[in-house]
Amino acid sequence: MRRKWIKRIIFLLILGVILWLIAYLLPDKRINGLYLIPSDAIYILESNDPLKAWNAMSSSQVWKSVKDHPLFADITDDADYLDNLIAENPILTKLFGKRQLYLSAHPTSRRNYDFLFLVDVKRSAQPAILYTALEKVLRNDGFKVTRRAFENHEILEVEDRARDKLSVVKVDNFLLCSYTPQIVENAIRQKANPFFGIDYDFDEVYKQVAGRGMNKLYVQWQYLDEYLSCYFLNGKSFAAGLDEAMLFSALELEMEPGSWQLKGVTSLNPDRQSYLKALLNSGSSELRLPSILPNRTAWYVSFNFNSMSRFYEELLANLELFPAKNKEFTETRDRIEKLLDISIERNLIEWIGEEVGIAQIQPANLGKSEEDLVIFLRTKDLDLARKRLNEITQQVKKRTPAKFKSLAYKNYQIEYLAIKGVFKILFGNLFDKIEKPYFTILGDYVLFSNSPLTIIGCIEDFENNRILANSPTYQDAAQNIERSSFHAFIAPSRTRNLLSKHLDQESRNGLNRSAKYIDAFSSFVLDLRADGDVLGTRLRLVQSSERDSAQVQLAEIKGLFETFMVDVSAGNIQDSSLFRVQYIEDNMFKKFYPASEQLEIEAEMKDGKKNGTYTEYYPNGTLRVSGKYRRDQKTGLWKYYDESGELSKRKRY
Repeated sequence: MRRKWIKRIIFLLILGVILWLIAYLLPDKRINGLYLIPSDAIYILESNDPLKAWNAMSSSQVWKSVKDHPLFADITDDADYLDNLIAENPILTKLFGKRQLYLSAHPTSRRNYDFLFLVDVKRSAQPAILYTALEKVLRNDGFKVTRRAFENHEILEVEDRARDKLSVVKVDNFLLCSYTPQIVENAIRQKANPFFGIDYDFDEVYKQVAGRGMNKLYVQWQYLDEYLSCYFLNGKSFAAGLDEAMLFSALELEMEPGSWQLKGVTSLNPDRQSYLKALLNSGSSELRLPSILPNRTAWYVSFNFNSMSRFYEELLANLELFPAKNKEFTETRDRIEKLLDISIERNLIEWIGEEVGIAQIQPANLGKSEEDLVIFLRTKDLDLARKRLNEITQQVKKRTPAKFKSLAYKNYQIEYLAIKGVFKILFGNLFDKIEKPYFTILGDYVLFSNSPLTIIGCIEDFENNRILANSPTYQDAAQNIERSSFHAFIAPSRTRNLLSKHLDQESRNGLNRSAKYIDAFSSFVLDLRADGDVLGTRLRLVQSSERDSAQVQLAEIKGLFETFMVDVSAGNIQDSSLFRVQYIEDNMFKKFYPASEQLEIEAEMKDGKKNGTYTEYYPNGTLRVSGKYRRDQKTGLWKYYDESGELSKRKRY
């Protein structure tokens, strides 16, 4: 994957100088550069003053934070060269200070992509004259130069000493080049049938930022997930789902001291069912979730609307247009309602307010990271929420095999709720990891998590005022955002370790090497707000300015958990059997060692009691105990093994 884009831009500028010097007075034939960009562009960068843009970027603190990264080694070397070139040759500023420059990224294979560069050379010589001059200059500098014909255009191929071959072609007033010949050929073909600049959906967002600023970014979402997913172990990136829901984004780049910001609009795909589409028609609401989230939150996403009932109505109306999705939704909803004899609309929708969110809390190293996911539902009527949730818990006790009692922790009541699948159908795949959660009420919110320990950690953070809203990390990123429709926050340093398990080995190694550069940024925010037929879009990346104290607080929370679990094990906490239920799935009890994927206990269950085979394992995975239970009592022959796997004891019950 090539990253030597600065050198390519320099090369384009030098070619442009030759063009200008050769035939400035020849007739001018102009074309919109967007017309030449192939339709499979993942994203497009546009600048109408590339040298000024470069000066702003190279002097920014954000660039200085990453320029020493090995990934940017070539760029950094070329950047230093470009700075010197501009300083020593003022004519470059005069000639190319205000010329249109485009850079677009295109897929070349499943795990690769390359760039197309276009620069508006305005008035210039005919290609035959130009290529003759270029050949002479380049061959004198040791480059190998050849020509080839393609669809009434002559392409110049320049091979450097590293045997990389750059394809160069002049199309009307634009000079194009790429290290992938196919991309240049696609650009030549695209002229006859332009996509960008002509497509209605792209034009709708393009005209929203036209004439604003000197640097813009256009994103075509249908290709973004495929472009990013090659780095992820499970083949899904954070853009999974968004690539179907969104069409295009048009964004203006603003470089501020200590941060970069993109502001513009995003269009939605009218032909696909999506939760964002329901959000677009459901208004917005005040962002209040940070006032209850722990300040050790790694990332969170919130849906904000005028009301949950309005969002639910829009979701149902949207689903009716897509029979397959509607069938899946209806079958899941009906199954849950029949199993528990409840109504989703009455027992959940009725009391949920204007905000729904999911957050990944920085783990306390006590189990799998999924246990640190939390769903937050803002209530519009706290008493009604308690009443309806109590109705569900009573039905769960009657109709499921899990036996449990509620747990009182300080002044908070923690309950268990077996409602597998309900959050996914209401709010999408992002919420599907919370299946049989525990819950409690904290402030105006109901919290759901797969682990009661995560809930206890949120309680402790809230009571000690360790909340995200008070964190400079979040305040810097979300400044001037008060209302939203969709809001996402990421703390890069806290998310880095969580992300590692989802990457392939090559990407994981790269992530580890990049740790100090990732940690150089304190926060990233994506905010979408309904704005007519589009979503107003804002992305902001903020450089770290101080050490985040959440790492210290994490040790305090971990100590609290460990003390609490000792009390549970000793029977000092009433109703400690609650903690067994979290591991039951399809009548099979499974418990894992803390901070590990290693199974510790596996047992068949019936009516909340051990009934059937029972197995224990050592931390290294070696079998420790095997036997059977009948109605929670040991029965038959039991075998016990040492850590080497040797049988050490037999006992019959």
